Amino acid sequence: MNILEVVGIAIKSRTYYNEAQLRMILDADRESRHRVYIPNSIFNDLVRCEEFKSRKANATHIAFAFSYLYLASYMYRYAHFTYYEDYVRENFIDDAVMYMICNTSPDSRGKDGKSYITKKDGVLAKLKYIRKVSLFSPYLNLDSTPLTPIQ
Repeated sequence: MNILEVVGIAIKSRTYYNEAQLRMILDADRESRHRVYIPNSIFNDLVRCEEFKSRKANATHIAFAFSYLYLASYMYRYAHFTYYEDYVRENFIDDAVMYMICNTSPDSRGKDGKSYITKKDGVLAKLKYIRKVSLFSPYLNLDSTPLTPIQ
């Protein structure tokens, strides 16, 4: 199953992006970007998760969790964190865009919302499938590390 099949299952219903936009954002037309491997145990972990049970979450919450995790795995595997809109402006694929790719409102909060799944210390973080990091260095300072010639 490729990335468009996973996140595009709901393309026929009301969506935020059409198929052409998804292909552009995810750069999924390249033959080399068709495979993402995820262990089957994730399904068991999501279905057995106590937080889903205590919230009486329905199948759409579990499906969203899997789609979000699959999308995050795709982005990590292919180091794909930006896309170009109209071939001019570079945009970051942040949580809001990831929610919309998974066909969920980025404002999905509250009792029936899905933000509890992906937030810091949320369901996927507690299951140790994702880690939310806000402090990271976007630049590498090569001046601080002396380069030595290869012998």
